[in-house]
Amino acid sequence: METLNCESFRVCMGPAGEVLAKKPEAEYVIATTCFNRTDELADLQDAGFSFHDRFLQIEINIAGAKKRIAEMPVAADGITVAEASDFTEEMFGIACSAFGTDRRFHLEADFAHREYAAEVIAAAVRRCLAHGTRIICASHGKDVLGCVMILGDSPGGYCTNVLGFTKPGLKGRLAALPLYAGAMGLLKSETYSGKISATNAASLNLHAGFGAKVTGAEDWYILRKAGNKPCQAKK
Repeated sequence: METLNCESFRVCMGPAGEVLAKKPEAEYVIATTCFNRTDELADLQDAGFSFHDRFLQIEINIAGAKKRIAEMPVAADGITVAEASDFTEEMFGIACSAFGTDRRFHLEADFAHREYAAEVIAAAVRRCLAHGTRIICASHGKDVLGCVMILGDSPGGYCTNVLGFTKPGLKGRLAALPLYAGAMGLLKSETYSGKISATNAASLNLHAGFGAKVTGAEDWYILRKAGNKPCQAKK
């Protein structure tokens, strides 16, 4: 089980069985379960959890992706892709704008509390950096267009995209393919993996172009503690 310590609240997340057994104390508790575990669903509902989102687990053979990329019309149009040494305030601002409807960060039923989503994003970024993620960045001149944060990249190994985003709007959409194609070219691993919301058609289509295969699905259920809404937790 893992806890994200945000500025004004905590988010606890773990497998459904462990969450139900330990009953962690946090403003938001997320229980993860395999999409077809109907036996856990009843217990989660009895404990007050509600469905939050479904995430598809994907894998890409990087050598195969590079062959596909060589045949793609990747219009870079002055976009450069390179590894960055730091996660800057500019990158953080883009992430907050890009994840406007992302259930990993928006924990309320609606998407109105963007300032609290920003806290979750900040905590997630700190966790990623603490684990030594690589930051691969797409830029046009001095203008950052997007980033991918990769964990565990090693020759012949297995790496994971733990956070990826591009600027909202046309510039970001045009940067997505060069960013991910460029990242594939910089990776040393044999296999790339990640989790994508089942509602994120753009990301699913992008990864499908690189030969992504869906290897599983994970459902998230959330418990929002009564009386501990973000605005109340921040007092």
